Amino acid sequence: MIKKSDLLSLLEKYTSENLPLIKPTNKSLSITYFWYDGKNIHYLKEIDESLSDFMGKKFMNLRERVRFHENLFFYILTILENSMIKEKFVDYDINILYWVSLFHDLGKHQNMHKVLEKNYLYGILDKMHPFKSIIIFIEILLEKKLFKITNEELLIFNKKFEDFKDVIYDSYEELPITPKIMKTGDEKIDKQKIYNISLKHFNEICEFLKYIKNLGNENNWIYDASVLIIFHQNIPNNENNMNHPLLTNEQIKEVFDLRLLEMMRVIMLLDSATYTIFDITEWEIEINKQIDILRNIF
Repeated sequence: MIKKSDLLSLLEKYTSENLPLIKPTNKSLSITYFWYDGKNIHYLKEIDESLSDFMGKKFMNLRERVRFHENLFFYILTILENSMIKEKFVDYDINILYWVSLFHDLGKHQNMHKVLEKNYLYGILDKMHPFKSIIIFIEILLEKKLFKITNEELLIFNKKFEDFKDVIYDSYEELPITPKIMKTGDEKIDKQKIYNISLKHFNEICEFLKYIKNLGNENNWIYDASVLIIFHQNIPNNENNMNHPLLTNEQIKEVFDLRLLEMMRVIMLLDSATYTIFDITEWEIEINKQIDILRNIF
């Protein structure tokens, strides 16, 4: 049974203790108001220190990004409060949702390594952040020795992981123009190079994820979290979907089952809710509609 890390326990404790402060009371009152209020900023110190201890240099680019805290605590808050989530999922799955909450967007302000572009503003229109996030997730789990594998298996794993990174880096493709739907109105941002993710290496990605799953039952949670992190932008959610390319039904069946699909529903709804703030929106209706349709392929 995977246990919460000290960091996740601290996040849950902090969020529950400060519920009256960080919970929006209506659509126009975002959690942002809480973080930007000077008298409340000190609440972040202990969390920042814990995140830095746990993630090391991977967290440094996010340290001043209050939006990261808003997004993260909204996830934790909603998981804590939402009775539907508690009724639908066992503690094991809820713990995985916490891990995904923590890591799913962590790649937004990380450089692209082999595809480093000096004129690229990381995180603004970063459509490949889930693929960067999965690398960070696995790197930190390895550093913290959270994989349950032998030293001999670890040597093999490290080689396979390096090959996996090469596959990820080779999945980036530069878009010829910034999609109109993504224009911000800021000339500096709109002129930057925009990249998308290609799924040309989908089979190799699946091979590595399944390798993790086959390392033993104690590592199954890492497979589950990895699938949710890397593909959380590639599941159909509405007819005007911006998240290209979308996984086909056959690709979804390759890495998901009904349980994981329902967990992905939670992640996608939470991602939507961080922008819509507890309001039932057409976007949320479409997410539920698309996930309900996908249930029929299993």
